[in-house]
Amino acid sequence: MRKKLFIAGLILFLGLSVFLVIFFSMQTDREYVRVEILNATKTHGLGEKFALTLKAGECDVISVARVECDSFPRTAVVERLRKNKANARIVSSILKCKNVFIDIDSTLNVDATVIIGEDFEKYIKTK
Repeated sequence: MRKKLFIAGLILFLGLSVFLVIFFSMQTDREYVRVEILNATKTHGLGEKFALTLKAGECDVISVARVECDSFPRTAVVERLRKNKANARIVSSILKCKNVFIDIDSTLNVDATVIIGEDFEKYIKTK
């Protein structure tokens, strides 16, 4: 009887531990996500429009800039701080952008970067 009780307690403990690890690994350290926005298209003013959308979603937009490149076909959200993509997931859920990847760089002082690509009309109304 003691052995069964011990095993049941152990299973309960392990299950709760796994749940807590998964739950807290999905959380961010703050109530908001610090975001930089890079417009990699030739269309002016997109960064500001994306910024308004993200600010409405309780993100703190740190900077908006244009980047010079030939073309960036797909809009992407880049996680800059956490290997579990917690910050990028928050931003991507606001924008409904599925193109998310990791490029950890804590020197940027942001949690996530949005790179606006030529497919921007999927994520924001331009008119």
